[in-house]
Amino acid sequence: ADILGCTDTLFNHSGVRVIPSPKADFFWDTLQPSQLHPWTAFHNTSIPLDSTCSFLWLFEKQPLNPDDLDSTRLTNPAYRWDTTGVQLPASYQVWLILTQYNINPDGDTLFCTDTVTDTVRIAPSTLQFPSVVTPNGDGYNDRFRIGNLIEYHRYPYNKLTIYDRWGHLVYQVDNISLDDHFWDPESTSTPDGTYYYRFVGSGNDGSVQRNGVIEILRKP
Repeated sequence: ADILGCTDTLFNHSGVRVIPSPKADFFWDTLQPSQLHPWTAFHNTSIPLDSTCSFLWLFEKQPLNPDDLDSTRLTNPAYRWDTTGVQLPASYQVWLILTQYNINPDGDTLFCTDTVTDTVRIAPSTLQFPSVVTPNGDGYNDRFRIGNLIEYHRYPYNKLTIYDRWGHLVYQVDNISLDDHFWDPESTSTPDGTYYYRFVGSGNDGSVQRNGVIEILRKP
């Protein structure tokens, strides 16, 4: 009010429009692609996920090399990683850049962006079988340990059997998932000598079967 008691009021029906910030986000499956199956399907969980948004995906073509990228503007892309000549396991960066556009009351276009990045790790599919085990209690090579089996969970359904030279069963275990599941010749009181193993497994990389010879040699 002024000194004469007169008042005036202005009310803006349109008010102030507050535009929420967009949030880029995604996940993928298979959770851990491998040398045999290097495909990854990406699922866009950004907010909002509608016609006001556009998306730009960037994929490293070589491990941790942001100077060499593939790109796509699909909402939910799939990507095949090229592991030719790459030592596995290997890590690749992925970026999702979300751009949202809005029209203000004056007809101007307003752009808001958000970026998220994550790392996809490609696992080796090849299992590594030792030829010699030295169970002398030094904590090194004491067990018949199959490399890359439990690290990357490629063949979670598996069976390992060990036989002596006369065909007698020495050790058997199903579904190895821990180091303690691998054969320790000390636990079975197995003497030095030549033994035979059979391993079968199945999982994300299909099926695998391996037969071989293992030598038990206790170092003095």
